This record gives sequence, C-alpha cells and structure tokens, in this order.
Amino acid sequence: MLMCFRLRPAASLALPILSALVVLAALAETGTRFQNRSGVMYDVEMYRYSRLLKEDAPPEAPAMHHWHRKNAEAFLQGVSIRTNELRMRDKPRTETPARDTRRLLVLGDSITLGWGVPQDRTYSAVLEARLAEHGGGRYEVLNAGVGNYTLSRMVGYYDFALRRLDPETVVLAFYLTNASGEQESSLARLLDTPLQFPVFLWSRGLRVYSRFSKAASFRDYYLNLYQDGGSEYEMFKTQLRDFVVRVRAEKRNVLLVNVPDVRYASEKPYPFQVVSDRVLSIGRAAGATAFDLTASVSDLSPRVAVNSIEDRHPAAVAHERFADAILGALREAGFVTMRPDSLER
Repeated sequence: MLMCFRLRPAASLALPILSALVVLAALAETGTRFQNRSGVMYDVEMYRYSRLLKEDAPPEAPAMHHWHRKNAEAFLQGVSIRTNELRMRDKPRTETPARDTRRLLVLGDSITLGWGVPQDRTYSAVLEARLAEHGGGRYEVLNAGVGNYTLSRMVGYYDFALRRLDPETVVLAFYLTNASGEQESSLARLLDTPLQFPVFLWSRGLRVYSRFSKAASFRDYYLNLYQDGGSEYEMFKTQLRDFVVRVRAEKRNVLLVNVPDVRYASEKPYPFQVVSDRVLSIGRAAGATAFDLTASVSDLSPRVAVNSIEDRHPAAVAHERFADAILGALREAGFVTMRPDSLER
C-alpha cells in the first residue's frame, strides 16, 4: 500500500508533462513551418526533396541508388520542381527524338537539376533556348540532373534508362562532390517524417558539431579526396575513363565540363583548380572534349553567384553563364552548328 501511495503522485504528473511536451512540439513545428513558409531553409528543403521527389532505384539498377519519381511536383527552395514521364526536371519529352532533331543529354547532380532556380532558368533550359534562337537546326537539351548523384550514379542512370533516349551528345557535368562515395545525410537514415522541426533541429546540431569538431575543412577534404592512390579517387578515374570510352564507342559525342564551386570561383587562384585540371585531363585522354566553366563565373561575387547564404548552389545568373560557355564549347567542338548570322555572338 505504501508503494502505491508513493507512485500515485509521480503518475499524476505524467499526463501534464506529456501534454506540455506535445504542446511545445506543436509550437516548434508550427514555428519552423512559419519560418520556412517560402521554402528557403536549405536542410529542411533538401530533406523534403528526398521524401517527395525521389524513390529507390529498382533492384536491377543498384548503381543509381535513387532516381526521381515520374510526373511528380513539389515546391522546394522557393521554386517549383516538376518531373516528367522520363523522371527528369524538364518539359515533356518523347523517348526518342523527333525526326531531324539533334538531342543533347546533360548528366549531373543537384547543380544540373537546378536546385533553387526556376526550371526555365537552369543552364540546360537556357542552352536549349539559345540553340532554338541561334542554332542551325533543331535541338533538344535534356536535363538528367539528380540531387546527390555521384559519377557512379550518373553512369548507372545512363546505362539503365538514358542510353535508349538516343542522345547525339552527352554532356557530363562534373562537380567536386562527384567522386565521394557517401552523399546521403545521416538524417535520412534516422528519420522518415513529414515534420520539419526534427529535421531543422538535427541539421543545426550537425552544424554546431562540425564547427567544433576536428574534421577536415571543406577545402581540405576535397583537395585530399582527389589525390592519387585514394580508393575513391582511383575508382572515380576508372569509372570516368570507362564511361567516356563506352559512350564514344556508341558513336556519341562527349563533352566533359567542370562546374566550379561558385562560392570560390572569384578567388585568385581558384582553390580547386588542381582538381578541375586533373579531372578534365582524365576525360580528355579517354576521348572526351573537356571544358572548364570556372572562367565564366569568375567575376561574380559569392553573394551574387549563390542562391542564398544557406543554399550555396549556383544562382540563375551563374546558370546563364554556364549555358553560354557550354554553347561556346559545343560550337568549337563542332557538336552543334549555328546560323551564320549568329557566329559573331
């Protein structure tokens, strides 16, 4: 009887405490959603992207890891992202190009996807518009960019789903993170929730941890990643060489472009130039035409070149610069033709 008497006050406190926690959680979730009403909280938006627009790759294509859902749409990072029947962030496309249409396929990660940029201002869309206005013929530029894609995932995507789209030219857009084996946030492994506050809380905790941890800085990590002898880099080199050789054997053009980190592109010298040069050299030796996009945005300050302080993906102005530079590289290589009246542009 004494034991029951002692437990009763504690039990009587449980309900008010639980109720208070529920109310606090509801207020936190409401506050987070209010703060993110314009869709600008980068970590939250990236997590929502993975839940709303991505799905696991089919068992027969494990190298892809994930790809986009068909005909899906979500408002993320301040813009609408809509996928088509071919799972691309693009206008509706047929599986095979129309007669007399020359098709270019752009492979890449979230930069190519156009994270934080309206669809018609992504560099693939701008490139298609330029070709429609000045090209000597009909062109399509397909955007096959997928967030968190590494080179191995791009290659898997091409082999499983994109080769059959019959592109005349494959544009492979390389970015620093593409040789790294781990691209998923630990958050995705711990949570699967439509709630935004837990995502916000976890991401901010990781930021505090990284600030005070002894882990390598962003610069040091990626400069070290691309050192000869490292397992990830050696695998990357092999995959890049093999992919270029295979695509060239299919009688397709390959343009390998280096997409700079626009946060640092205005620095002199560009801190990752050694990485860019190494990767472009590998592609060139394998038979690709190689081109560095760094100079196209080197005059843009970081404040102008990125979407926001939190989201440092390239802004629309950088995408436009990329499109113009890629067009120049394609024209120089003879992969596209231009109308005579546009050659002076």
